[in-house]
Amino acid sequence: MFDLDKPGREKLAKLNATLLGKDKVRAISWSAKRAEIFSGHADGSITFWNAVEGKPIYVLKAFDNEITKIEFLPEKDMIIATSKGKQIK
Repeated sequence: MFDLDKPGREKLAKLNATLLGKDKVRAISWSAKRAEIFSGHADGSITFWNAVEGKPIYVLKAFDNEITKIEFLPEKDMIIATSKGKQIK
């Protein structure tokens, strides 16, 4: 995770945290309201991360197939994910 400061100053961005966990991240989304990052993986799981500390909160086994997209819906406080198995949850 990088702190970009102000637009146009990306070259001065500083690294705040590195998310270390599962390999093969296929999709990512985040919630500013919840201060969480969501990463979808090739094994069909979704990892919920604390965006401030860069630490995993928990892992959800969502699909048997690779996740292709994750979207956080702030108005519903909900995550929608799709998989290579042509499923939506």
